Amino acid sequence: MNNVDSYWEERAESYSEQNKNQFDRKEKWKSVLNKYLPEGKDAKILDIGTGPGFLAILMAQEGYNVSAVDRSGQMIYHAVKNAQDENVYVDFKVVGDELPFEDGSFDMILSRDVVWMQKEPEKTLEAWYRLLKKGGTMVYFDADWYGYLRDDESKKGYKEHRKTVEKNNGFVYSKANEMEQMAQDFPLTYHPRPQWDVDFWNSLSTDGVLCETKLNSCIYSKLEQLQYEKNQEFLICVKK
Repeated sequence: MNNVDSYWEERAESYSEQNKNQFDRKEKWKSVLNKYLPEGKDAKILDIGTGPGFLAILMAQEGYNVSAVDRSGQMIYHAVKNAQDENVYVDFKVVGDELPFEDGSFDMILSRDVVWMQKEPEKTLEAWYRLLKKGGTMVYFDADWYGYLRDDESKKGYKEHRKTVEKNNGFVYSKANEMEQMAQDFPLTYHPRPQWDVDFWNSLSTDGVLCETKLNSCIYSKLEQLQYEKNQEFLICVKK
C-alpha cells in the first residue's frame, strides 16, 4: 500500500462523517447533475473513487443501476453503511490500479475529487472514457486543490485561510499537511484547473467538453463555502 492509499484508509471515517453531513444538501447536488443524467432508469452508472459513496448513493436514490469502486477498503466499508442508512443498494467494490470492467460497459461515469491526485492523469482519464458506451457521458467534479503550492504568496494566503476556517469551527484534518507533502508529487498540482481539463479533452477526439465552474454556492452549506473558499469546485462533462 502506497502513502496515498494509507492516508485515505486512515481518513475514511472522518471523510465519511463529512459526506454524511452533505446529504442535507443532496437535492442541490442532484439539481447540478440532473441535466447530465441518462434518460432510462435501466442505465448503468459507475462512480469511480466513490469514497464513502456520496454520488453513488444519490444516483441509487434516483433509481439507477449503480456500481462504485474505490482503492480503500475502509472507504468502501463506510460507503456500504451509508447506503444502508439511506435505504439503497449500490454494488461497491474495492479495486486496484486496473478497473475490473470491460470497455463500453457504462452509460455514465461519475467521479468526485479524484482526478487531482492521479500520477498519470491523462492515462487515467482515457481509461475511464473507454468504459463508456457510445453515446455515454462522463461527469467528474474536482477543484484546483493544491494549486496554492505553485507560488509562495498563494501558499501563505491558504495557510491564513485555514486558520480562519478553524476559528469558525470548520473541519481541518489533523494530518492535512501529510497530503500537502504528497501533493507536491502530483502532476496536476502544477497546472491551473479546470483549464488543464478543458485543454486535455479538446485534444482528444471526443464529442466535446463542457465545464461548469464556481459550484461552491450551489452545492455547499455556508460553513462549507467558507471552508472551500480557496478551492472552487468545478464540473467537467464529456460525451462519447
